[in-house]
Amino acid sequence: EVDQVLAEIASLASKVTASDYATVLLIDEAGRISQSTDELPGVPSIEFRVRDGGLTEWIARSGQAVSIEIGEDGAIMPPLGEGAPRLANPHIVRTGVKAVAGLPLVARGNMLGVAYLHSLHPGAFRGQLPLLTTFANQVAIAIENARLYRAEQRRAQELQALYDAALSLTSQREPDLLLQEIVRWAVELLGAETGGIYLADRERQVLHLAACHGFAEKYVGVTLKPGEGMAGQVFLSGKPLIVDDYRTWEGRAEVYEADQPFMAALEVPLKWQDEVIGVLVVNGDAAARTFTQADVELATLFANQAAVAIENARLYEAEQVARERADTLREVSRVVSSTLELDTVLSLVLRQAKRVLTYDTASILLFAGGERTMAAVSGYEDEELVKTEVALHLDDSPILHAMSRDHRPVVIADVRENENWIWVPGAENIRAWIGTPLLVRDEMIGVLMVDSTQPGSYTAADVSIAQALANQVAVAIENARLYEAAQQEIAERQQMEDALRASEEYARRIIDSSLDTIITVDMERHIVEFNRAAQETFGYQAEEILGKHVDVLYADPQVGLQIHQTTLEQGQCVREVSARRKNGQVFPSLISSSVLRDARGAPVGVMGVSRDVTESKRAQEALDHRLLALTQPVGKVGDLKLTDIVDVRILQELQDGFAASYDVASLIFDAQGVPITKPSNFSDFCAIVRATPKGMARCEVSNSGLYRLASRGLSTTSTCRNFEEIIDGAVPIFVGDKHVATWGIGQRVTGDLPENKVRSYAEEIGADADRLVAAGKRLSIGSKEQLERAISFIKTVANNISLLGLQNIQQARDITERKQAEEALQWRNRELALLNRAIQSFASTLDLGQVLDTILEEVRRLLDVTACSVWLIEPGTGDLVCRQAATPQDDIVRGWRLAPGEGICGWVALHGESLIVPDTWADERYFSGVDEQTGLDLRAILTVPLRVQKAVIGVLQILDTKVGRFGETDLELLEPLVASAAIAIENARLYEEARQSAETKTMLLREVNHRVKNNLTAIIGLLQAERRDVEASAWGGEEQAIYRIIMQDLVNRVQGLATVHSLLSASEWAPLSLSKLTRQVIYSSLQMLPRDRRVFVDVAPSPVRVTSDQAHDLALVINELATNTIKHGLQEQDAARITARITLDGNTVALEFRD
Repeated sequence: EVDQVLAEIASLASKVTASDYATVLLIDEAGRISQSTDELPGVPSIEFRVRDGGLTEWIARSGQAVSIEIGEDGAIMPPLGEGAPRLANPHIVRTGVKAVAGLPLVARGNMLGVAYLHSLHPGAFRGQLPLLTTFANQVAIAIENARLYRAEQRRAQELQALYDAALSLTSQREPDLLLQEIVRWAVELLGAETGGIYLADRERQVLHLAACHGFAEKYVGVTLKPGEGMAGQVFLSGKPLIVDDYRTWEGRAEVYEADQPFMAALEVPLKWQDEVIGVLVVNGDAAARTFTQADVELATLFANQAAVAIENARLYEAEQVARERADTLREVSRVVSSTLELDTVLSLVLRQAKRVLTYDTASILLFAGGERTMAAVSGYEDEELVKTEVALHLDDSPILHAMSRDHRPVVIADVRENENWIWVPGAENIRAWIGTPLLVRDEMIGVLMVDSTQPGSYTAADVSIAQALANQVAVAIENARLYEAAQQEIAERQQMEDALRASEEYARRIIDSSLDTIITVDMERHIVEFNRAAQETFGYQAEEILGKHVDVLYADPQVGLQIHQTTLEQGQCVREVSARRKNGQVFPSLISSSVLRDARGAPVGVMGVSRDVTESKRAQEALDHRLLALTQPVGKVGDLKLTDIVDVRILQELQDGFAASYDVASLIFDAQGVPITKPSNFSDFCAIVRATPKGMARCEVSNSGLYRLASRGLSTTSTCRNFEEIIDGAVPIFVGDKHVATWGIGQRVTGDLPENKVRSYAEEIGADADRLVAAGKRLSIGSKEQLERAISFIKTVANNISLLGLQNIQQARDITERKQAEEALQWRNRELALLNRAIQSFASTLDLGQVLDTILEEVRRLLDVTACSVWLIEPGTGDLVCRQAATPQDDIVRGWRLAPGEGICGWVALHGESLIVPDTWADERYFSGVDEQTGLDLRAILTVPLRVQKAVIGVLQILDTKVGRFGETDLELLEPLVASAAIAIENARLYEEARQSAETKTMLLREVNHRVKNNLTAIIGLLQAERRDVEASAWGGEEQAIYRIIMQDLVNRVQGLATVHSLLSASEWAPLSLSKLTRQVIYSSLQMLPRDRRVFVDVAPSPVRVTSDQAHDLALVINELATNTIKHGLQEQDAARITARITLDGNTVALEFRD
């Protein structure tokens, strides 16, 4: 303890010097007196008050030792020079002191204080200044050692507290409780009164007080902008900040102006991967507690652990949310597969969405036949009112227009701040909104809309979930879409082929400039492409390797053949191989190969992309070894080494500094006695001895006893077996109960080595006696107590290394747990991405063959299995027929039939249950004919029923040659995919049936139209024949004219009906354009126009369409009007003009006819 050291110094000073009194004054970093022997009980000293600008300040500033005399008038003699005081302290003069020695205490370049020796006798210290300076240096070293010891003790306590805090934090996963625990530990670690923690809200760009300890809960939730207050400044700078009195600090935040809940404050950033995620705050009473740099370091260490704990909790929470969302999406998939009733599916989807999306109201908008309708709503007080009002404004919505154009979700944080939002009755409370397009084959057929009464409620993650739900809705209504233009798919494929051809040259340039090795071989495995990186890696020039067999690049050519075959069978292969350079050097290479195909899809070769992984393997092996060692349980740490905890360079620097400070030899060994570091401070004497085999052997025997004791956890010293004047020592280093190293010290000589004994020893070991004697005389002499003090210091260091090792182990476990959480989250995200991709793939075609190919492709990509197949139940017979297979012998399996209940497929189809068969040899239900026909040794099977509306329509089966290949995780991942696949298969069936039905109806309708047209033409012919007969008859002129007019009117009317029928037939009885109908009927009526008359027709285009019934009635009216124009408008003139205009006013259509 420093006080004990000071008391010892003051007591010894009077005994070993000519002083009557001794005083030691210690100063702090600011130059203030921090400690004095005057304050110690039982220490004789002179009571005097240190003056500003006095002798103490001058000595501390100049670093000069002085010996002075004090005159009767208090004058200092001789004068000390410029800036030094001229008069002594009055208290000393009154005491009768005549001589004073002022000695600066300096250790390692730091001014520790001043030691005074006072004597009542003049000239007491004359000529003794060099000796007294040596005494002062020893005093400074003793004080510095005491300070260092106290600092180490405090550091050990802080590290233990940090370790306890880390254990406590890593066991807490609940975010709110974790934050409270962090603040409580921070306050306790730093001896503060209160504390808090701010977390960054990146979206809102604010800091909010998430938890506090020791002051009012009303502050929880307080927000600060970046740069506002201490927390805002720390967040921006990323650096700690100390304020001694917050009440007078100029940068204080306004929110704390009212009652000033704290005075002294220390705030440090919470950092995760170089990003500030929050700020940790501790506060104290400035009068009793201010914060130092040591507090900053401790707070920063704790903040780093707290940041890791916060991120672990966030990852854990995110994984839980992702798991729940994935489960919900699987449930939605099962709901969709349970029914094809659209209204039921939409209602169930909205109810299921409530589990993963927080909403107050939700709705689904559908587009069909040019109409937009609200198909389903949830949460509104008056649902019918909302449906009606929204339908009136759909065409006016800029938001829906933009979504229809971009096919992207739209998120509105606050609709009141969006100028494009249209307010409708019944939906006034909406504030936040997500709109997600329902897409089928890149066509928007509707929108899924989710609403909240709280602004800013939705994030990017919510949009992703909404999109997944939207995909499910799109699949559910796909069976309502009966027609899809096959030509569009052909055109798209042609565009892709054109783009592929256009990009070949560009791809070739990319390949040649790639940093990775890219090699292409033909089907005979001859090299046809060898890019620049390949030339540099293997040492071959392109012209000398092109055309050669690729086996020259493999250390084992058989491995190259396996990669080629696997790539052709499975489409790709990723594998690490041993490659061979031109000079014969073998190196590890990671290769990823894929099949090259021509325009028809036939394989033409294999492309391999590879990289030399020599260095990355070395780095990974070192990292894996360290993580493996650090993640072992305490007490079972396997092959944990000291270098796994502390870098060997740091150990060497620490050992060198220690050996120099204590003037001892030092060396650190591992648990097996192998040196870890290089020797430090070994004398010439030891070097000469250890240079001879016998001397080295004797040294090892002498030290073996020490190391045996150290391996049992004992620190000890003993005399050298060769010279009892030399003392050695050893200190063990343990992590938990694992002995990882021993720190050995020696070369402490307690007395002169007898020359005759040294010479005799030199002769025994074969060393040069004169050199050994000379080296022995140069050894410094010390005491055993000094060696024991050195060992005590090493014990402190060993304890800290042990604690550091335990912390590293805990941190490695945290890293492992976090990695596992991230992998679980990535797996869930992969599952969700797979489901979305599969659903979109299924929705991209209604061709049953393409649907089955897509299903098998997605399954093989997901599970990397030997074979998979789809079996569908044949209506009528009930047999299971293999409709598609992905196996090495798929031609054999495709078309295979199984009787109901036969084999694994038959059992699953009959019972409607998924089935995992770990080993086919042990299951009597397995139909062995598959193995016999294909030659495959299939051992594990996973079969899932394809179900639509509770009816099994077939099964999906995956197979592998490895026993126990499939488990519940595979089934859990496969079932939602199979549910979507079943819907896709059923949709393809419905489409095929609808297509065939439509073709039949079209053929029948064409035949009926043909016959009606023939009949109308026949009627017209009969009427015209009748008119000619009348003209040729003997009827009177007036009667004949009347009859001719009647007959012409009948012909015109029938021609008008024939015109309407032709238009309707051409449009397949769809609504007709009114402007086109008007124009065609007018022209039909003009067929009765005399040859010397002309009529000009002008019909304005219009979007108005009419039904078939309306078209027939309108044709009669228009025909009558056009006929009247001919009859009455051309009696006195040769030409006329007919104009027709069509206008729409609300629900009323006006047709204006002028002549």
